[in-house]
This record gives sequence, structure tokens and C-alpha cells, in this order.
Amino acid sequence: MRRDDTCSGWWRAAIALIALCSLVTAAAGDVRSANTESQVKAAFLYNFVQFTEWPAGVFSSADAPLIIGYFGKDPFGGALEQIVSGKTVAKRPIAVRKVSQAADFGSCHVVFVPASETRAFREMARAIADLPVLTVGESPGFADHLGIINLVTEEGHVSFEINPSAAARSHLTLSSKLLRLATIIGKLPGAR
Repeated sequence: MRRDDTCSGWWRAAIALIALCSLVTAAAGDVRSANTESQVKAAFLYNFVQFTEWPAGVFSSADAPLIIGYFGKDPFGGALEQIVSGKTVAKRPIAVRKVSQAADFGSCHVVFVPASETRAFREMARAIADLPVLTVGESPGFADHLGIINLVTEEGHVSFEINPSAAARSHLTLSSKLLRLATIIGKLPGAR
């Protein structure tokens, strides 16, 4: 092999790596369009379920699906269904459904509350606070007063806040890996 061929292969690999990193960065954080923002938030939601443990007995059987609900109108425009299609979490299939009242929340493992539905959800929040449901929102103060995780979009980037006390009250265990990536609201259980 000639030296020129080695350099040429190295440059091609370097260019491919740079392109891949650019695509990942663009998909994971930069949300300049509403469509992209809904896809990024749907991807965050899917990742949250991978780093959450529900208490024993929450699932009706070993192969019962993990159910992600969204409150009100579909805020993801079908992106969530596309992302979870064919995927599993802890060998469980994932199902997506709409929820419209407090009674529906108990049949879900995760419920996403879009900003447009925060006022309506506020009235139900107390009724479901102790249920083993991972509540995720996207409005200011959601993790402070209403739910467990809040998605925050600032300057075109999505990040998230977690209220570990709310997770503990709902009998959910969030991975330390997830907690390290979040802005923590309130105190970690056991912290003084």
C-alpha cells in the first residue's frame, strides 16, 4: 500500500467522523423548526424511559407494554410513534396513546404534558402525584410544582430539569446517569 492511499483513507474517515458528529449535534440539540423540536423532544422522552425503573407489580405481565401517554392533542406530530416503533425497554414493547382525564393516567407509565395543556393538567396533578407515572412537561415551573421532568428549550437547544423528590414520591427510580445530565430541582432524596 502506498503512503498516499493511507493518507487518503485517513482523511475520508476523518471527514466521515466530522459529518457524523455534525448530524448528531444538529439532531440532539439544535431545534430551529417546530418539526425538529418535536422530534428532539420525542427522542428525549424515549431516552427517559430507558433510565427509569418502575416498582414491581406496575406491569400486569412480563411482556406487558410500557405505555407512554400524551395529554391532549399529539404534540409530537407522530414523531414519538416513529421513534418507538419496534423498540423495547427492558424487553417490553412500547405503546403510545392519548390521555384526556386523570383516570387515564393510571394506565400509563409515562405521561407527557405539552405546554398548551399545563393549565388543564394543573387541576389533575394532585390526584396523580403518588401514582408510579413519570410525568414530563415543557412549561416553566413544571418540575417545581407539577411533575417530575421538564423539557426546557433555550436558544434553540433542549435540556431538561428533574425533580428527584417528585420521582421518589411516585415510587420511580431515576438512573444516576440521567440525573447527572439534568438540572436538579429541589433536593435529591437523602440529601441534607
